[in-house]
Amino acid sequence: MGMMKNLGIALLEDMCFGGSGSRKEIWDRTQICFWPQFKRLFSSMKAQGMIEVAPLQQDVDNGMIQFQLTKAGEDFVQSVQ
Repeated sequence: MGMMKNLGIALLEDMCFGGSGSRKEIWDRTQICFWPQFKRLFSSMKAQGMIEVAPLQQDVDNGMIQFQLTKAGEDFVQSVQ
């Protein structure tokens, strides 16, 4: 399995079991790679429809955008277990 695929699976598993959070909070929890690589991985997962912006946020004005798994992301995590 490729390195980015392994990192993507680790990211999705953390979000499935650890819950939603901002990119920085999720990176602090996982520490799966360096920050620049994590941002690229996160953007890729978002573009593939695995991660989405969480609805009804109160901290958006403070720059704390929360992300969560989509149904497709949850289904993927369940399929690899």
